[in-house]
Amino acid sequence: MVSDSFLKESLLQDYQRFCKINELLSQVENLKECDINNTMNESFRMIHIMKGTIGFLKLEKEYKFMHLLETKYLDLIKINPTKDDVYVLNVQIEKFLAKVVNYYVCNKVNSMISIKELFLKINNEFDKMIENKDIKIIPIYSKDSVSIEMADVIYKITYQIIKNAISHGYNGKQMVIRMNGSCINNKFKLKISNDGIPINFDKLIKKAKVERNVDAKLGNVLFLNNLSTNDKRNEQSGTGIGLNCVYDLIKKYHGNFQIISQVEDTLFYITLPLL
Repeated sequence: MVSDSFLKESLLQDYQRFCKINELLSQVENLKECDINNTMNESFRMIHIMKGTIGFLKLEKEYKFMHLLETKYLDLIKINPTKDDVYVLNVQIEKFLAKVVNYYVCNKVNSMISIKELFLKINNEFDKMIENKDIKIIPIYSKDSVSIEMADVIYKITYQIIKNAISHGYNGKQMVIRMNGSCINNKFKLKISNDGIPINFDKLIKKAKVERNVDAKLGNVLFLNNLSTNDKRNEQSGTGIGLNCVYDLIKKYHGNFQIISQVEDTLFYITLPLL
């Protein structure tokens, strides 16, 4: 009989290989070069193997869910998907496998967290928020890790920016949101983009003057407290608080930012010194 320790090690190794496939898919330059059919076939082969390993480990609940994901993958293959479609599903599967591996295989807590794990956690937070919308969230990340404190700051900033994009940028058509993170020269570089509705800076500036009696400028009007382009408040937006919190965090941790909003896309560039 094969020992559980051997099966756990096999699952860990296969999971790591699957993550490497996703790393290739997450890089824009590789997205244009890789053969999507070969990538899908290799991904599916590994999914099937890992499902079997989970079954041998007698993790019944996890095995059933893995079977559902495998079936979903088969359905995707039939519709001639784009690279983004494959990557989005691969990330969903990787998120699930990460939970299985961390709980049943690793059983350890680290004071550092990988950018990948952090981004997958953020992505997972939006699953319910976008389930009835044609929105894809694509995480792109380096192999670096950050401290738990740094991860908390990145999480809060990224979450608010993406929530804002979903609330204000979505207009019923497909929208792609990309979050890109890496550590360079002892700094964390964060880029978040979406191809939805551009930011209406003119409306914000006028509202700042009328409602707040503030002569706001293009560079800071987006971060004014209690100021929003939404005229009605709902559960997700309209308070004007979210991006104000982002601004406060960037300043608190001595970072800097740049915002570019045009017809094609809206981009947030943020740099934070590593803690």
